[in-house]
Amino acid sequence: MKKSICNTLIKNLAYQARFFYAIFFLFCFLISCTGANKKTKKDDITIVKIDGHKLTLKQFLTKSQSSPSRLFNYKYQKGITEFTKKRIIKQFLESYLLKKWAKKNNISIPSSKVLKYTKKLMSGYEGPISFKQSLYENNVSKKQLAAFIRAKLLREAWIKLHAGKISITKKEAKLFLKNKKEFLKPVKIATLRHILLKTETDAEIIHNFLTKNKIKFSDIYSLLPKFNPILSQKKIHVPYGSSNIFDPAFKMNIGEISPVTQSHWGWHIYQVLKLEKNKKSLSKSNSFIKSILVEKKIDSLYQGWIQKQLKNKTVLINKSILKQL
Repeated sequence: MKKSICNTLIKNLAYQARFFYAIFFLFCFLISCTGANKKTKKDDITIVKIDGHKLTLKQFLTKSQSSPSRLFNYKYQKGITEFTKKRIIKQFLESYLLKKWAKKNNISIPSSKVLKYTKKLMSGYEGPISFKQSLYENNVSKKQLAAFIRAKLLREAWIKLHAGKISITKKEAKLFLKNKKEFLKPVKIATLRHILLKTETDAEIIHNFLTKNKIKFSDIYSLLPKFNPILSQKKIHVPYGSSNIFDPAFKMNIGEISPVTQSHWGWHIYQVLKLEKNKKSLSKSNSFIKSILVEKKIDSLYQGWIQKQLKNKTVLINKSILKQL
């Protein structure tokens, strides 16, 4: 009798416990769903809108944390600065306008062209592993890089189509030469091997390998993947006066290795391979002057086209949210 009463009590307690756990898990599930919905609603806030085409807060934040342009050695800044905000909005609008233009003119960028350009970009690195490491460090997915390259190739297609409209007169060339005499003078050029590292500690270790252990600079590249370098270049040409980092190279001897030097990019080490003056006077190079003027005119034409397209569109920018970022 006592056993049956105990068994009944145990069963009742078990049912109550099951009911309690079911209620508890249901409560947790509802909270998580509510949180997810709130997060989704916040992520779906529109930052920029053009012709119903939106850039959401989530997409904006993703773009701000990655920078494919850094792989092309363009200006790069960490954090959501005003420069970064403007860059993301500008790229979003230009990408949309170029896609619409390409569709209207039956122009497409096949995947084979994107792959070819990616391989060209990869050739500036030690190998596929170094390239993938750089993508990872810059928080750039393959999809983002492909989109960036496609937009770049579309811009080149637009320029190629409109380049025929550009012509340079002798008067324009003479005026440019008159205003840019200093620029067109022969310049000193240094040919360097260059490494850019994240930390001072890594840079000092590499520098010790090169100076104390007498490892050749050309052999050090095989060790670099262990140190996750930001950049490693086997040969770069640097004009005098272009950078405070590299200007000391013009007072160094051939083969000499620089001290570890800090910049806002990281920690630099370089070796001088060659020092020379550009013997050919650019003032006599008419084709060079024309190429500069053509490039300037094309860029002006392109920016004018972008502005003209935007005038005919309704562009909405959520300035209140941008201020909070």
